[in-house]
Amino acid sequence: MKRRNSILLFVLTLCLVAAGLFVGKTYYRFTSPCLNIEQSISVYIYPDTNLDMLIKEIKKRSPEADMGLFPMLAEIKGYKHGEDGRVFGTGHYILSPEDSPRTLLNKFIGRLQTPVKLVVGSKRELLLLNESIASQLMISEQEVASILKDSDAIYWCLPNTYEVYWNISAGKLEQRLKKEYKDYWNKDRLTLADKIGLTPHEVSILASIVAQETNNVAEMPTVAGLYLNRLRKGIPLQSDPTVKYALGDWEKKRVLTKDTQVNSPFNTYKYLGLPPAPIAMASLQAINAVLHAQKHHYLYMCAKEDFSGTHNFARTLSEHNRNARKYQAALNRLKIYK
Repeated sequence: MKRRNSILLFVLTLCLVAAGLFVGKTYYRFTSPCLNIEQSISVYIYPDTNLDMLIKEIKKRSPEADMGLFPMLAEIKGYKHGEDGRVFGTGHYILSPEDSPRTLLNKFIGRLQTPVKLVVGSKRELLLLNESIASQLMISEQEVASILKDSDAIYWCLPNTYEVYWNISAGKLEQRLKKEYKDYWNKDRLTLADKIGLTPHEVSILASIVAQETNNVAEMPTVAGLYLNRLRKGIPLQSDPTVKYALGDWEKKRVLTKDTQVNSPFNTYKYLGLPPAPIAMASLQAINAVLHAQKHHYLYMCAKEDFSGTHNFARTLSEHNRNARKYQAALNRLKIYK
């Protein structure tokens, strides 16, 4: 009997040890890194993403990932295999080399998503901006268009880089952009605008012209100062980009005299003062250039004949005409007539 009991005790001990080893190994796998990656990866979860789709997406980003225990944990939480399985919350998630099946599931269930960097570029048309924003977020072009439909959107949608959640709603995105605009126009900037005799909207209008006149950020304050000089003296701005806008032809290489006769309130050859609205989204660099416009006596500008993208500036019309003839001759040599 003693021998039999000893054998049973030995077998029971072996079973307990084996069970303990199994539990320990399983727990170790639950809590150990499983992705087999050296750098963090991004995973996007869409409204219809279920367990199978999520595992497939992770495996696509990390082919060597050991996802064997992840479904077991997920099913305990109610996420089953198949199309009818419960879907995960949408979002953009960063998966790190240290992530285990347990920490992965905690991220997804807890919706511990990571913000993305939304780049709002300086576009000439809001339609192009719609496409750009929609391509970076979960919301559609139609949803973006619904918040940029009012006429003031071209003012309060400041080109910049914003940290937002990838699954942000259109309404919250609108609130965020408007808040950024309000924060941008703080007391100091309002004072700068008042000193040059412009409202924030007028600053944006002038900045949109400056940005279309030159891509050279260092030159922008000079261009802004020139236009402010013209506004103060009651001289038409005579800006070629405003003519291109009025004509609806941004690809036009050469603005001719007949082009400057187009009847549009945006044509600053024909109408005095600023146009009624921006001709494009004003970049922050251009807005800053207007607020910190260079003080000088230039009244005229003409693109340089070397096509460097910069300009020759002049105080007198005769000096400007000489600069213009050099540029026109350069265009003629390249047979650019329109």
